[in-house]
Amino acid sequence: MQDQDGKSLHRYEIEVVNDELIVTDENGELFEYHPSSTGSTVHRETQRIQETLFHEKQTIIENCLFGVDINPNSVKICRLRLWIELLKNAYYKNTTELETLPNIDINIKCGNSLVSRFALDADLSQALKKNNMNWSIDMYRIAVDTYRNAQNKEQKREMERLIDHIKADFRSEISKRDPKFLRKIKLEGELFNMTQQGQLFEMSEKEKDRWSKRVEQLNTEIEKITTEIETIKANKIYENALEWRFEFPEVLNDDGDFVGFDCVIGNPPYIQLQAMKEFSAQLQSFGYQTYEKTGDIYSLFYEKGIALLKQNGLLGFITSNKWMRAGYGKTTRNYFLENTQPLLLVDLGSGIFDEATVDSNLLLLKKTAFKHAFNAIDISKEKHVRDLDQFSERTLQITPKTDENWAIASETEQSIKAKIEAKGIPLKDWDVQIYRGVLTGYNEAFIISGQKKDELIAQDPRSADIIKPILRGRDIKRYKAEFADLWLIATFPALKLNIDDYPAVRDYLKSFGKKLHQTGEEFIDENGQKAKARKKTANKWFETQDPIAYHQEFEKEKIIYPNMTLFLPFILDEKFYYTNQKCFIISSNSVNFKFLIGFLNSKVSHKWIRENCPELQGGTRELSKIFFENIPVPPLSATEQQPFIDLVNQILLKKENGEDTTALEAQIDQLVYQLYGLTAEEIAIVENNT
Repeated sequence: MQDQDGKSLHRYEIEVVNDELIVTDENGELFEYHPSSTGSTVHRETQRIQETLFHEKQTIIENCLFGVDINPNSVKICRLRLWIELLKNAYYKNTTELETLPNIDINIKCGNSLVSRFALDADLSQALKKNNMNWSIDMYRIAVDTYRNAQNKEQKREMERLIDHIKADFRSEISKRDPKFLRKIKLEGELFNMTQQGQLFEMSEKEKDRWSKRVEQLNTEIEKITTEIETIKANKIYENALEWRFEFPEVLNDDGDFVGFDCVIGNPPYIQLQAMKEFSAQLQSFGYQTYEKTGDIYSLFYEKGIALLKQNGLLGFITSNKWMRAGYGKTTRNYFLENTQPLLLVDLGSGIFDEATVDSNLLLLKKTAFKHAFNAIDISKEKHVRDLDQFSERTLQITPKTDENWAIASETEQSIKAKIEAKGIPLKDWDVQIYRGVLTGYNEAFIISGQKKDELIAQDPRSADIIKPILRGRDIKRYKAEFADLWLIATFPALKLNIDDYPAVRDYLKSFGKKLHQTGEEFIDENGQKAKARKKTANKWFETQDPIAYHQEFEKEKIIYPNMTLFLPFILDEKFYYTNQKCFIISSNSVNFKFLIGFLNSKVSHKWIRENCPELQGGTRELSKIFFENIPVPPLSATEQQPFIDLVNQILLKKENGEDTTALEAQIDQLVYQLYGLTAEEIAIVENNT
């Protein structure tokens, strides 16, 4: 580092420790500032260092650091933090007067990073022509720099007015180049020519008819496009729109083209787009390639961040890690491979940030073509991590492929994955159907105890026709269910029941009053408390929330598994249980379920699930259909399936008798290992993984 006169500070060591700048001399003594008013040589030296530190920080903050946040308070805190950083090295210009702090607030903007009226490639050339306005990009930069170093409030306010004027001119000129605006001018011109200019010859009746239809069409189109333009202007989503083309002249070239930032860093919000309702649909209209209705807003921030980079620029984000495996993350994963070269991926899990409520990751990308493998580290199981360097020996090289999940795995683990996928066929391509359990909308009424079931049947024997045994997700154990003597009142809309045919059930359900009404309305209950009816549907008050058109599938032999689970259990149901919405069922007319549950309960199957289904808190996996239906199952002949079936028969018998089945399950695991030709090293990884 050099001072303002070009003299080196080589006798001083400068480093950052815990976000603080530490300066020590050649003797290891901490630097301490003493104003040079005394004339002491030592004091003049500390003055020189203090001034250098101040101006270096100022240069970095003014020319290198730019920020955006939609929360005004966050913006104020950031600005304050930068001023405090400068204040730490403030120095006296003379005996009593401190150096003036610059107006660095202009670098930190308040706005919605994802929303702009004008695209990054919007044409500024017309706005910069001298005959249109008196400004140039260079003059804009000078105005911004003058604002930063304004000597008084009057000069600062003058620069604010000037900058606002320049940006207003830019907006006005770009608006005139908007395709909708240009289309409107063209249509209005055609309408003027047709209605205001006289005809040389009188039109025939046929020509008059064509003329009238065209005039009507033009008026309709002009009205429509005018409405569209006004709607855009008035749209609430534009309230905090950030115009990247105007706010940061530092990243524009002299022609007004957006060049981009060298580096973009951030910690975007994690919000499911479905939860944003109308704003989600509006964000979709901006054409984000990573937009998925079931996705998360941080995917859009990734895409915007990459768009804001110059070529070969770097992006570093901390986000949820769900994009690595979630179905909605496929477009995000593919976007990275199509537009960037990842440099480092660190799966942080949930143990890094105390305030984090989701598993997170750190991703570093370069805006250039994807060419080679990159470094990845999995520390998702570690707690209280303070230094990533301590895990450097875990660094792996990975090369994800288009449309595939991203997994941080060694060559051996990748070999296991390749063998599993080469041998198997995705479950969705088998003769199977996967259905969700019953969503009642009000379990307190529709799921009853065995005692209540007996009461209702005693009152009216026909009640037994619509009361079914039900399993919950928590009741599903490995190979066997633990029935909790709970029963479902199966008034599915698809059955088109007349509830008066079941008076005991009718009267019981009526006791819940408006709570069962499918209107979504709020009301005051019998205790004087606020209550809310079930979600609004077209179904009748006594019916379940979902139609359950597939209700007959519950009355068959099937496989049941929970939708969110740590232990990944699968059972063969031969007793025709129904399930709640926390379970899924697999139905088929041709698949041998005993072979299938043997495979699904194997350690190889569990390894695939853990690597390909989203991880929730505590290692729990989400087995929703969109993820689970891709599990590759080996297509064995009936003869090849028989060893699995024989072992499963023995397991089911022992489970009924409450006996241990560990040895039998281990035999199934060995059959699966042989099936895939796994090596001893690969088998050890699978065993340790589960």
